[in-house]
Amino acid sequence: LRLEPPTLNNSRYVVRSDRKFRISCICQKATTDCMYLTWRNEFDRKIDGESSSSLFTVELQEHDSMYKKLSLVFTRIAKRDAGFYKIRWKESSDVVGAMAGESLTIDCGATGDPRPETHITSRDGQPLNESMFIVAGPEITVKNLTADYQDVIIKCLAVQEYVQYDATVVEQHEIRLDVWCEFFN
Repeated sequence: LRLEPPTLNNSRYVVRSDRKFRISCICQKATTDCMYLTWRNEFDRKIDGESSSSLFTVELQEHDSMYKKLSLVFTRIAKRDAGFYKIRWKESSDVVGAMAGESLTIDCGATGDPRPETHITSRDGQPLNESMFIVAGPEITVKNLTADYQDVIIKCLAVQEYVQYDATVVEQHEIRLDVWCEFFN
């Protein structure tokens, strides 16, 4: 993912009032669909194509590429629009599961430019229990799913550092484990 136009230091934009302003988040992978991206305001409210006539989002194709982009559009920016806006990646499924007794591998990998650093933690931000999980790079594996794994939350964190802008972007994704048990009649 890449923001355009690039931000100033500390991920900020300085914009003149009464002008149109657009921020685009570009999915830098031809197979990536922007349907899982959402723009949100500082109160975590989703901004979409129907939010208002003065602030909305629009999905377009990036010029001269197969990349898609989701743009946050201010038709006439005003002082009231000042604040924090964020782009959030939302996977189609936040729940992954398999049958009890089977193994399960979860990929927490992230792509982008610059390449993100991946961190994997428990729900409360602690390292995963090594007796329950095998972590290899961006992947987590459970060798033998049991009822102990039901509803366990794993956090995948992707950290991108933009040295030239003195800015860091952190994206978090929570995945809940679902263990399926066989029932006999």
